[in-house]
Amino acid sequence: MGVRRNFDDFPEAFMSVFVIMTQENWNTFLVLAYRSDVNIYLSVIYFVSWIFIGNYIFLNLFLAILLDKFGAQETVDELNKIDEDEEQEEEEKFKEVKNETQQMSRAQSSVERRSSPSFVRQKSLAAESNHRLEREMSMRRSTTELFWDSKDFDSDDDDDKKETPKINTIPCKKSFYVFSQTNPIRKACYNFYVHPAFDRIILGAIVLSSIKLAIDTYIPEDGNLADQISAGIDYFFNGLFILEAIIKTIALGFILD
Repeated sequence: MGVRRNFDDFPEAFMSVFVIMTQENWNTFLVLAYRSDVNIYLSVIYFVSWIFIGNYIFLNLFLAILLDKFGAQETVDELNKIDEDEEQEEEEKFKEVKNETQQMSRAQSSVERRSSPSFVRQKSLAAESNHRLEREMSMRRSTTELFWDSKDFDSDDDDDKKETPKINTIPCKKSFYVFSQTNPIRKACYNFYVHPAFDRIILGAIVLSSIKLAIDTYIPEDGNLADQISAGIDYFFNGLFILEAIIKTIALGFILD
């Protein structure tokens, strides 16, 4: 067929069939087949049949197999989660039974100890010890709160100071092995880079460039005025993105710096 996609050999035929199955400009292949020596009716039957068989059967079957695999994996995960929950419930029940047994044994031993003459003395000593421990814990708690309040105040001050990172915090000490961190050109590039308007300008340029690419689809490339204006806009965006790359590489350094 003498075009970029044809059926002259197996690799080209395979790629052509794949492109037709995705329905990406498949009508171009049909028009080229009309212009070839192949019978028109056979071409129409072949292309339409392959679209139905390839796109609506093979592709959907492949997607169904993938979804079935994912569904089976989700089922296995749910079963594993159920088993883990059951094991956790059994462990909790075992711990509850164990705690109840320990409490019963402690209660029995407590009853036995109360019958001894030294129980009253031990109780008073325990109460005094608990009172002293509570007093120490309250003092420590108040000291800790004062400490963390001062730390929070300091951290707020540090956050205010660190809103804009300094150039000396960049790991690259010498950009392109020429621009050091004290170089005025690198400082100027870094100031451009950290400025909030820099990112907004680049994002706006990306959006406008995408819109321009969509408009280019409807502009014929025959050298008319609209085509010349479109080419000038392309040069402008290319220059802007190249300037962005230069500023960032000088400010932050390149790969091997």
